[in-house]
Parts: sequence; C-alpha cells; structure tokens
Amino acid sequence: MYPVVHLRQSVVGTAHSFQWVRATSIDGDLWGATDVPLSEVSEFYQVTIRQNGGVVRQESVGAATWTYSRANQQIDLGVGAYQIAVAQVSDRYGAGPKTSISIADHA
Repeated sequence: MYPVVHLRQSVVGTAHSFQWVRATSIDGDLWGATDVPLSEVSEFYQVTIRQNGGVVRQESVGAATWTYSRANQQIDLGVGAYQIAVAQVSDRYGAGPKTSISIADHA
C-alpha cells in the first residue's frame, strides 16, 4: 500500500484546508500526480494532528480533503507549529503509511 501523495495546505479565511491525492493499494503505482482507481469498497482516510509529539486531534474522513477550523485549532493547539499526517485506510489492510507536513505557525 502506498502513502497518499501531494499533501498540501491552503488558508481559507482563518481555517487551514488540506488536500491530497489518494494512492491505490491494488495494482497501482506512484507514476503520476492524479487520482488513481480507488481499488477499495470505500474511500477513507485517517487525519492526525500532532503538536510537540502528542496527538491533539484525530479524525476519519471520506474524501481527499479536510479543513481545520480556527475554532478547533484554538481548542487543540494554543499557539505554535503543528504537524498533520494523513493515512489512507484500506478495508483489506487497515491504515497505510502516513504522509505528513509541518505547519510553521497557525496563529
């Protein structure tokens, strides 16, 4: 199973929005930057937010996008940098490898 690819962030107002390109666990490759056939019963991802090494939020989503609202950032983080990791979850294999990026400051 391959990790999701091209995890990227954009800022929408005061929220942080994240998008990624899914991978495939069956008969796939990493040749391109576009979506590959799903090869699963459903599309499912695990999003994990960490700060200072600890998990502060973990959510499951059914699409290759997730928005971290300003209100949830304030509840979870206080101030400072954080990391987001995304893993595609397979019905067959469970959570795959995580792809992560660091966000320098959310304030």
